[in-house]
Amino acid sequence: MMLSLGSKTAKSIYFYSLLFLVLASFVFLHQVNASSTLYSLGESRVQQDKPLISGTIDASSYGDMVFSFSYDSTALDQTPFQDSFSYGWQTGSEKQILGTILGLTGSTTDEYGVISVTLPETASVADLVLFVEVTSNSTTTSDKVELKNILLTGTEKVTEPDPVLDECPNLDGVQAIVSIGYEKDVNGLCVLIEVEEPVVDLCLNLDGIQVTVPEGLIKK
Repeated sequence: MMLSLGSKTAKSIYFYSLLFLVLASFVFLHQVNASSTLYSLGESRVQQDKPLISGTIDASSYGDMVFSFSYDSTALDQTPFQDSFSYGWQTGSEKQILGTILGLTGSTTDEYGVISVTLPETASVADLVLFVEVTSNSTTTSDKVELKNILLTGTEKVTEPDPVLDECPNLDGVQAIVSIGYEKDVNGLCVLIEVEEPVVDLCLNLDGIQVTVPEGLIKK
């Protein structure tokens, strides 16, 4: 079957439009889920009297945060005092230690490593502070830990908008959420609640008794 030029053009437009929508959706999802760098420091030498303190980080809009760095703790010893370094986060004066690495006797490959730890949801605060601190019997560079590629990354939280309460039925003809002042009728449609005000007449009712007496009148 032969296709006309117009038919081919229409099919091409349809195909490329569909392809554009798919690619646009992919890019949007990638941007939404992309990680952001909240804190970055190339390197730091940490001693007992010189801890690493990041300063205040506003992480209130981020989740899935990962604190990572590489370390060299060969200068931390096991004897005569057990040296170590700890890392974690804090808000205000409350510290949360995420882990501790102990010093070893001599220099071994076990004293080189990479830390990558996920922060809990409670760390999503406006005054987040990261820290790495050394515990040793000396404040000199003989007891230190060398850190590199210190990073805090996170994914920006996507806030879902509040549901819009419409006052008309949806496409299925059934109102799932009903606005204040409205109710579902027998067909599941959203209708305005009608409140009937009592009618106060100025004359006797059919039974000859006035139930409600208007202002300025009395019962006889």
